[in-house]
Amino acid sequence: YLPQLQALDLSNNAIGGAGFFIITEGILRLNNLQSLYVQQLFGISLPSSQLTLLKQFWNHRNNNTDVYALITAQDIQDYLAALPNNTQIISIPRNFPYPSAEFIVLFFKGLRRFQQLQILDLSGNGIGFPGDNGTITIGESLRSFPQLRILDLSSNYIGYTADNGTQVIGENLRSLPQLQNLDLSSNYIGYTADNGTQVIGENLRSLSQLRTLDLSEN
Repeated sequence: YLPQLQALDLSNNAIGGAGFFIITEGILRLNNLQSLYVQQLFGISLPSSQLTLLKQFWNHRNNNTDVYALITAQDIQDYLAALPNNTQIISIPRNFPYPSAEFIVLFFKGLRRFQQLQILDLSGNGIGFPGDNGTITIGESLRSFPQLRILDLSSNYIGYTADNGTQVIGENLRSLPQLQNLDLSSNYIGYTADNGTQVIGENLRSLSQLRTLDLSEN
């Protein structure tokens, strides 16, 4: 039963039904576990009874936990409502396969109250795939995170359908004076037009703390 296990990440799997039930029963026996991550399972709904059981268990243990399933608009609202205003880390990679623009807009508008955010990882979510509304909302939301140090928006189709979202993201990089790591790789930036790439280039000069920049595969 892995008695020394301290961290367990089951995120982004196709586990469901009976398999997840068995895994949950095993998790409850891991007395030394300190960190548990059970994030979105590629559109497969987590069994609600088991998800609730894990949440209650980890709330009681008061350990590092990130247990959620974001499938509907209500899921988003519930998830964000449960986070304290001083939340510093939000990491939701590869959780929104084929999201609607409305879904993304709702999520990012909800993020804006976390003005102490330091790490934001939304990589691999296809945010720009349905259109520019989601990527524009991303850019506008960056103004709310003046303490952000790490921003990962890689693999999000940001420039795939249009260039407007790329421009807005580029313009608002100046709002991130503490940013040290920026990943915009694999986003089709420059695919439809050059204005966004120019705006990004012009505003990089404002990031005096930047240490790592990834613009590969664009």
